[in-house]
Amino acid sequence: MAHTVSDVMTAKPVVLDASDSVLDAARAMREHGIGDVVVAQDKHVVGILTDRDIAIRVVAEGKSTDLSLGECCTRDIAMVSPNASLDDALTIMSDQAVRRLPVVSENGLEGIVTFGDIVRERHPDSPLAAIIGAPGGD
Repeated sequence: MAHTVSDVMTAKPVVLDASDSVLDAARAMREHGIGDVVVAQDKHVVGILTDRDIAIRVVAEGKSTDLSLGECCTRDIAMVSPNASLDDALTIMSDQAVRRLPVVSENGLEGIVTFGDIVRERHPDSPLAAIIGAPGGD
């Protein structure tokens, strides 16, 4: 059984530059079958953009998909160390009301861990794990 975030995280998440467009992010999400991209500037994590952010902050507000990620991503995000326990990650997610955490070490971005990653690890046979594991479930 996994004990740390690095045991369950997705290594090498999709990272786009803050100057890239929302359209670039949407296409990357489609291409990789994911619901978020990490946003970086000068190789430092500055935010995260989810498919929901695109729907709420861009489409619903009638903004252009040419908008830069730096203008619409969620900034001031919680992050977690690869050596953090799964319980610590869940506590951060609960406190911050988020389902995804970039995993960052002194070397920079290591990966991303999601609520679904932890549920699938801890309760692989549960109905919740089955829902999360379904296409589009995470």
